[in-house]
Amino acid sequence: MKFQLKKDLIFLIIFLVACKPNFQTTRDFSKENLELPTLAVIQTIVSNLEQKNKLQNMANQLGYSNVIDWYANVIQGISSEELDFYYNHHRLNFNQESPNFRKEIHERLAWKKMFIQAKIEYPVIFNEVSSSSFQNHLFLGSKTPKLLIVEFADFGCYYCAKFQNEKKKILTKYGNQIQWSFKNFPLVDRNEEAFLAHIALGCVEK
Repeated sequence: MKFQLKKDLIFLIIFLVACKPNFQTTRDFSKENLELPTLAVIQTIVSNLEQKNKLQNMANQLGYSNVIDWYANVIQGISSEELDFYYNHHRLNFNQESPNFRKEIHERLAWKKMFIQAKIEYPVIFNEVSSSSFQNHLFLGSKTPKLLIVEFADFGCYYCAKFQNEKKKILTKYGNQIQWSFKNFPLVDRNEEAFLAHIALGCVEK
């Protein structure tokens, strides 16, 4: 009797495991950090010996002989749904729409996953206005920008002055899409008089 009961229980367990419903949960990508490392940042990290060793060690822990094999597996494992979500997010923010840009997003997303797993921190290039800390300052460009640029400059700096020509070109081309905000950054250790010019700007603002 006991033997038959155990036998019946075993069959019941096998039946339940075989027939269990396949619940598929929809992943909410909007709750994730959607920023991706740029290609330049990726190149910098994989060229750094310390970071390269971190990636290699993690690859070995996961059973891969090298980072390239790990990368190939990660990029293959990205679902079309996840790629679409990241691509649409960045396509809208950067006004980019092409197969090449989709391929770039695919690659950057794979590296992001690997950097997170290997505990490698990377700088993030923010592409939208997420802070109100500059809204009360003088600015050039759009009042409702897609991109906020904050310039830290010194009035007495030769290179800051030289950059103004490039700044004009950027504002001429993208002035309706960006907002250019200025922050005082006087290099008082190099030019004491520059500080007076920044004080004067503060008076003008007020």
